[in-house]
Amino acid sequence: MRKKVRIQKNYMDFSEISDKDLVKKALDDSSVFGELVKRYQGKLFLYIRRISNGSIEDSEDLLQEVFIKAWKKLNSYNDNFAFSTWIYRITHNTVISEFRKKKPQTVELHEELP
Repeated sequence: MRKKVRIQKNYMDFSEISDKDLVKKALDDSSVFGELVKRYQGKLFLYIRRISNGSIEDSEDLLQEVFIKAWKKLNSYNDNFAFSTWIYRITHNTVISEFRKKKPQTVELHEELP
């Protein structure tokens, strides 16, 4: 007779935890930051697409950059404000910075006419 072995994964349900509490947990356990990514990646991707009118690939690159910046600056997040406000501001600023990098340079040429 074979015994059934139940394998219990070390799984935490974060659905009832607020963003602010997740940020606090993420500061101690980097794997928790993934839950914030899951919560916001779809919304931020659509926001980036809407304000940048870029390709899917460019939008994905920008989204990755947003989450890298957020992770690096997570300890500067002020929990007196909503996390969503903070992450959307990072997103907006990242898109604007990208526009500035890609903005074509205009050069005036003055030619003398014969």
